Amino acid sequence: MAYGNTSLEKNRRERKKTEQRRALLAVARALFEKKGYDNTIIDEIAESADVSRGTLFNYFPNKESILNAIFEEEIQDLRYYYDHDLKEIAPVVEKIYLFVHFWVEDTIGFKNVVGKILINGMSVNQEIYDKSLFICCDLVREGQKTDEISASCDPMDVANLLTGIYYSIIINVALSDDNINDLLDRMLDIVFQGIAGPNYARPKSLS
Repeated sequence: MAYGNTSLEKNRRERKKTEQRRALLAVARALFEKKGYDNTIIDEIAESADVSRGTLFNYFPNKESILNAIFEEEIQDLRYYYDHDLKEIAPVVEKIYLFVHFWVEDTIGFKNVVGKILINGMSVNQEIYDKSLFICCDLVREGQKTDEISASCDPMDVANLLTGIYYSIIINVALSDDNINDLLDRMLDIVFQGIAGPNYARPKSLS
């Protein structure tokens, strides 16, 4: 019985730590969005979360690590959405449209935070950024298996295009009042339909 109680206590502590970490990230994300990443100091995050500076440092050694964690949390959301919510969706192209729309909708309320990550040129954490590309690559490979996407396409190239569309939409949100959903669909249409006209010829300089 003692072993069982020890295990339960350990699980309870782990759950509490996970909840505390999520709460700290939520507070930090809100402050970064409202005040700007550069204008937010660690002490403000701790105070707003009602924890000590030391407690905050137990989870995150510096402000950049918080930005990393926010990015990582978003990628985890994307992976869960892909693995569970989209699991039974067909065709694959519809799954891709839904995925990119979800990505935008899930982060559009924190466009300034996303912008900071973009401005950092993904140097915040290349490994985390690659995880978002890998999810898109998985989608592309699915589409290649069903012949919805050409087998001649490099999945990573298409993944970079989809990721680029996402960041372009986030930028447009900050600069325009256009219907973002319509713009997103038009951009995705271009990816899948292409822009080459009947007289297209690859530049000889690239041959």
